Amino acid sequence: MRPRTITAAAAAVLLLAACSSPESSPPPTTEATTTEGATVEEAAPEETTPALLEYEMGQTHTTELGSEITVHETRLDIPWNYPPDEGGLWHAADVEYCVGDTTPDPLAFQDFTWSWVMRTDEGHTLGHPGSWEDAMVSPRLDLTSSTPIPNECYRGWVLFSGPEDATPVSVRLDNMDWAI
Repeated sequence: MRPRTITAAAAAVLLLAACSSPESSPPPTTEATTTEGATVEEAAPEETTPALLEYEMGQTHTTELGSEITVHETRLDIPWNYPPDEGGLWHAADVEYCVGDTTPDPLAFQDFTWSWVMRTDEGHTLGHPGSWEDAMVSPRLDLTSSTPIPNECYRGWVLFSGPEDATPVSVRLDNMDWAI
């Protein structure tokens, strides 16, 4: 009796798929084999966007590998002799990466320096401006020449540039967001 139910369910799924309009695309499917040997189609799991994880300055995020990421403080409107290439103001965030017992992929560890953005109240995303300007904040975060070692911490300033009329509200790395 059970094989007929599975066969009938598979037929119903195929019939419904044939009746759908050509404009709508059916959800992705995967095949599953039952213990009786019949094959049925199942909807593939939908990909979800990770939720925004919100933190206050000084709070720590712990990764799946046990590493810890902390934004300690920010500096806004840093005075400097030279404005950013696009004009505007300089800002910086003091960030720390403490490697857990399991080391991250070395390339991902090195990308950590460049992956930060500063979000503004006006909706701007301010990125890292470049190379020579890094000297204005010290010590600067530079993991490009480092090899991640378990249970060691790496800390330094990440520099941002943005327009004068923008109001920075957070520092973000992937889906982790520290309020300013």
